[in-house]
Amino acid sequence: MSQPSQLMSDPIINPEGKSVPTPNPAVPLPVDPNWSLPAITEDVAKESLLEYASDKLCYGTSPAKNLEVKELRPFNTYRYRLESFTESRVFEKQIKPYEGEKDDKGAKVPKSPWEIPVRCPVLFKDGEQKMPVVGTTSIKTCDLCKGKGTVTCGECSGSGTVQCSACYGILRTDEVCSSCHDFGTQNCVCYKGILLCNVCSGKKQVASFTQMVITWKTETYEFVADHNTDFPTDKFKKVQGEKIFTDEQPLVPPIVNFHRQSINTTSQEALEYHQSELSSSSRMLRQRQSIEWLPLTRVHYEWKESEYSYYVYGKENRVYAEKYPQKFHCSVM
Repeated sequence: MSQPSQLMSDPIINPEGKSVPTPNPAVPLPVDPNWSLPAITEDVAKESLLEYASDKLCYGTSPAKNLEVKELRPFNTYRYRLESFTESRVFEKQIKPYEGEKDDKGAKVPKSPWEIPVRCPVLFKDGEQKMPVVGTTSIKTCDLCKGKGTVTCGECSGSGTVQCSACYGILRTDEVCSSCHDFGTQNCVCYKGILLCNVCSGKKQVASFTQMVITWKTETYEFVADHNTDFPTDKFKKVQGEKIFTDEQPLVPPIVNFHRQSINTTSQEALEYHQSELSSSSRMLRQRQSIEWLPLTRVHYEWKESEYSYYVYGKENRVYAEKYPQKFHCSVM
């Protein structure tokens, strides 16, 4: 598995000491503007609506079975996605019960988290790793229990008994408290007023050290080009498209020659946004950008001498029908 630095050409060091990739020249990548965008058939349109109606509890299937298609009008659009795989590192002070750790205070301590070599994880897979920093571990007596391993219970102040939770210590003449039998007190949950120290867990010593927390995260920027319909764009989030272009590099250049100018503009804006938002707190390990063709067809049809329409979208041929002509009033028992 490669080290992070091996993913980058000519790394530079920013003011915070992080190694970052040198940006690639913004050379336009070849993007074919002449993709053939297939349209769905009438059979596919009907089958999709029938499956949609069959899955609805109170929908009849007659319109889907007997409709007459008047028009299939494609409004195919595109989705641009930029993924930036980043790594961030922070130092955190930690104290834990002593478990045989070695005091290494004499070792050289790295000044920055970025000086510590770390193996690169699987790209574009989020994750976290925690590791102690060499030269920061010291063993000392627990401050809370002063090396005893136990502390006085704060609930009962060491007496071993607390006020009865049933009668609150108020003795009554008409009946006997079933919890304390009129003693007014009951045993505390501790053992004779003593508790195990919650800092050293009874070990009497603690290990103090600095921990480095490494976080790998994929930040995603998505944009769907205008499709000039009343179809809700957010429904595209749950479907797949046909991937027609992919580029993966340490830093990808902007797309400049796609036939939809909004995709070119968004590519430039997305790259600038990720660079400005992510570079201050993390290191960019890898970027990936893609363009997907998103199938979208409006089906205009007639049923019982009335006209309706619905949309078939995504590679899964899902249906969006704001007005379906056969809905029944039904209730779920």
